[in-house]
Amino acid sequence: MKERQVLANVTGERYRKAAKRKKGGILQKFCQSTGCRRKYVITLLRIGK
Repeated sequence: MKERQVLANVTGERYRKAAKRKKGGILQKFCQSTGCRRKYVITLLRIGK
């Protein structure tokens, strides 16, 4: 659980700064590595928690 929070914080910074075309790839990699669903990951990365 702690590892996922750290990964979300680091990836969230990259996600918020990325252009729209890059965000899809970031989401896909995060979903594959954590097993979370895409819509949840979008919310998680946008709020940065």
